[in-house]
Order: sequence, then structure tokens, then C-alpha cells
Amino acid sequence: MTLRMRAAAAVIAAGASIASIGGMAPAAASPGDEALFGFWQTKEDATIEIRYCGTTICGVIVDLKIPPGKTRADMVDAKNPAKARRGTSLYGLRILRKLRPAGRNRWEGRVYSPRLGRRADATVSLIDGGDRLKIKGCVDAVIEICRDETWQRVP
Repeated sequence: MTLRMRAAAAVIAAGASIASIGGMAPAAASPGDEALFGFWQTKEDATIEIRYCGTTICGVIVDLKIPPGKTRADMVDAKNPAKARRGTSLYGLRILRKLRPAGRNRWEGRVYSPRLGRRADATVSLIDGGDRLKIKGCVDAVIEICRDETWQRVP
């Protein structure tokens, strides 16, 4: 690493430290994003935490319903299209990525379904006064194919 690269890295690190001390939100934040943050229960009884991941918003698996006869160690991303990642734990896996504001109570980004091993464009919308979250994922094939599901906020 050259001296110039080290100096640039130090400036970036100092800026990140100052931003975190000052409580500044990432640059992509917009008013209303906080309404999306928190814990959400999926229809398969997984708990997803929606929070900042760098400069965008993401959703991370923080808890799962473990089927009878299985252990936490068995809960891996077995259908990931990248063979090298198929042993990765589902705990901590980002299933919502790069969410950015797209209107009132609406965000757009990407969704990953470990159940299907597929990624798709996502639209995330708060509904029912913010108590429920509608996740819609769409892929372009010959025609656009979309699926959606609704999550419940965890009190």
C-alpha cells in the first residue's frame, strides 16, 4: 500500500468515526426510514431485522424456526446459486439489500430467497399503519414474474 493510499484510508476512517460519534445517519437516509427499522416476523416464522448496512438499508435474518430433528447448525443457505456459499449459516444472512426510498412508506432494492436460492428486484411497503410490511419480488423472464408476502412487525 502506497503512502498516498494509507493517507486516504486514514481520512476515510476518521470521517467514519466522526460520523458515528455525531450520530449521523448514512447519506442515503431519508425522513421516514426509521419507520421501516426494527424486527419483522415472516410467514415461515423467521425474524428479520431491518437496519442500516453501510449507506443503505438491509434486512438480516436474526432468528429462525428450527424444524424438528434439525439444529441451528443445520440452518444453512443450501440453495445458494454459488456453490461455495451453500454452507453459510442463515443466521445473519442479508435477504434484503440496497433498499432506498422510492416514495412515501416505500423502498426499492433487492431481495434474496434462501428457500428458492433466487435474487429479485424488491419493493418494500409499510401497510396497515406500519404494523405490516409487504415485500414484493420480481424477476424478468419472458414476462415479469412477481411474488409477494407480508410480514408482521414484532412488538
